[in-house]
Amino acid sequence: MQYKQFLGAALAVVAARAQEANSTAGNLTTALAGNQNLTGLVSLLQSNPDLATALGGASNITLLAPSNDALGALNSSGILSSGGQEGLIQALLNYHVLVGVFNSSSITETPAFPATLLNDTVFANVTGGQVVEVRVEDDEVVAISGFKNNVTVTEAVS
Repeated sequence: MQYKQFLGAALAVVAARAQEANSTAGNLTTALAGNQNLTGLVSLLQSNPDLATALGGASNITLLAPSNDALGALNSSGILSSGGQEGLIQALLNYHVLVGVFNSSSITETPAFPATLLNDTVFANVTGGQVVEVRVEDDEVVAISGFKNNVTVTEAVS
């Protein structure tokens, strides 16, 4: 079973920017742990250390970090707690990683479509990998999934 319909459900509400090429999983989880709205993401990364290491070692990315509410909504569907489809958690988090550094101040009303790290065809049937639309709407930065789920960036963290 494919879970494509759920990937947009937990699209981020907090943006964290990874700047250092030599970041580690510990630095990533430490940075995220400073935000009480991201404890669910920290727990998810701690339970998937290989994924945390891969994300922590990435450079020139923007992480759209799913909030506790977003992960809670996804978890209430049973997908995260049931063990789900192999690779689902990695696909979910890869969908939240934009290739490139996107500061909220550089996002405008003109839509941009940055690529994500999600290119696993089991979860995304898009040539060249999945993209996410980002733009300013009503003076707020929003990210829009392929299923047209809109979320607002509530806090930008560098």
